[in-house]
Amino acid sequence: MPYMTAVCPLVWQSVRGRKFWPIPPDMTHIELPPEAERPLVAMEPMPSWHGVRPRKFPRQQHDIRGPELVNNQLLHKQYGIIALTGVELTINHINLIRTVINKHMNLTKTFAVWRIEAPWKPVSKRSQGKRLGGGKASIHHYTTPIRAGQVIVEVGGQIEFADCYYYLESISKRLPCDAFPVSQEILDEWDKEEQSLREKNINPFTFERVIKYNMQGCHRWTTMYDREWFGKYY
Repeated sequence: MPYMTAVCPLVWQSVRGRKFWPIPPDMTHIELPPEAERPLVAMEPMPSWHGVRPRKFPRQQHDIRGPELVNNQLLHKQYGIIALTGVELTINHINLIRTVINKHMNLTKTFAVWRIEAPWKPVSKRSQGKRLGGGKASIHHYTTPIRAGQVIVEVGGQIEFADCYYYLESISKRLPCDAFPVSQEILDEWDKEEQSLREKNINPFTFERVIKYNMQGCHRWTTMYDREWFGKYY
């Protein structure tokens, strides 16, 4: 996925002091959910085990490696925040997103939906100064692992991208991963640019071809992730 620096579109243009305001798009066809379902709902900080002893997980770094293959598109075809790298989100990050969006959004014409799961992956941690040994430590908190290309949250309704860009950008800068506020037009431009670069490439020795044919014995120094995603993800 190419990384493009998109800027918020201009709201108006002026010539010799005269302002030409753009005609707002027609959004009467957009259906809004009931007002009680428009803000982001709070997530539980830990799953409900219902009397079952919580299971301790290994680190499982493969949960955040590679591209997201399911939740990588905007369902409402409007706006949202997309992660560019894999990370494990805690309940503090989730509450940050919910607080900022619910504070700035106008419930009369805007709604927001989660595209991630509630924290479910246990993370163990030892207390500071404790000696090593004695088995695996107790569960400290729970996280939500996401991969590159995952849509974290989605915003829609009778609203333009310029009206929600500022608070989506502020959220993206405070997340522990590289995130970016996007619209459906930006995602379409990324796909067109990636396809254009692939078609205009005149060099036959691409990294994918070098890996597939094991040129110069590259399988000796490349990793399993290079052979699976051809250098795009780690």
